Amino acid sequence: MSNRDFRFILMGLAISIGACGLNSGSSFRPSARLVHGVSQPDDSTGDVANSDSDTSRDPNSALPVSINLITYNIERGIREDSGIHIADLLKRQQPDIVCLQEAAWPVDPKNARVADQAKYLADALGYHWAVAARGQTGDEEYGMAVLVRGTILTHRPLKISHEKPYGLLCEVQIGDQILTVVSVHARSLSGAGVSDFLDTEPYREAQMRDLVQQLERSATPVVVAGDFNTLQYSASYRVMSDVFRDAATGLQAAQYTRLTHDLPFRIDYVFVTKDVSVESYDVLPVDYSDHRPVQVLLKWSPSRPDPET
Repeated sequence: MSNRDFRFILMGLAISIGACGLNSGSSFRPSARLVHGVSQPDDSTGDVANSDSDTSRDPNSALPVSINLITYNIERGIREDSGIHIADLLKRQQPDIVCLQEAAWPVDPKNARVADQAKYLADALGYHWAVAARGQTGDEEYGMAVLVRGTILTHRPLKISHEKPYGLLCEVQIGDQILTVVSVHARSLSGAGVSDFLDTEPYREAQMRDLVQQLERSATPVVVAGDFNTLQYSASYRVMSDVFRDAATGLQAAQYTRLTHDLPFRIDYVFVTKDVSVESYDVLPVDYSDHRPVQVLLKWSPSRPDPET
C-alpha cells in the first residue's frame, strides 16, 4: 500500500463530517408570506401543513409514475446568498420531496432577524413542510426538514435516549400514493482524528439499528435520505444496506457529496425499500453548502410485500 493510499484511508476515518457551524448569520431572507394551508408551529418538534385531502386511501392504489427527490445538508444557510441559490436550484429541479439537514429556524417565531429556512424554501415551492430540531445555537434551532409537493399526514422526530434526534419520519401523500420518508442527520464526529471516528461510529450504528427497527413493519414504500456522517464500508452503513437498497448501487453514480481536507467522500445517501426502483441518481455540482445535494428519480412496483411475511 502506498503512502498516498494509506493517507486516504486515514483521512477517510478522520473526516470531520457533518459538524454544525456556529455562525449566527444566515443569508436566507425571512419569508414575507405563508404557504397556503401551513399551520403555525404546533409543538417543539416541528411544523406541518394542514390539508383537507382525503387520507383514507389504500397506500398501494393508483401508484404515481415517478417521484423526484433531493436530499441536501444546507449548512444552516451560512454561505452568502445561499438561501436564494438553494431556492432557485429547487425551482429548477422540481423535486416532489426535499429532505433537508441543518435547516435553521428562530427559537422565538416572532424574531424577524432569524430566517425560518425550511419555511422559506417551502414558500418558494408552494410545498407542505415539517421540521424536527436537532440542536440550538444562540437564537436559532436547527435540524431536519421534509418538504413535499403533496400532504404530510404525520410527522415525528426519531431519537435514542440521551441523544439528539437523528431523524424526522413523515408519512406523506403525493397524489394517491402514501409513502414513508425519513430525513436523517446521524451523529457527528467530535473532532478530526481517527479516534473521533472510532469513538462516534457506535452511536451512528445504534441510531441506524433504531431506525431499521422503526421502519421494519412499514406498510408503505420507504425512502430514507440524508447526511449519515459515515463511509460506505462502516458498520452503520452496513446496518442500512443489509435492509435497504443504496440508491447509487449499480448506477456507477456514487460521486462524492463532501470535500474534507481536499479529499472527496460520499457521506450523504438515499436508501429505499426493495419495492422501489431507482431510475436515476445524481450529485448536483453546486457549492451553496459544505455538502452537495443528491437527486434521485424513483418508481414504485405495483404492490408492496405484506410486512407479516
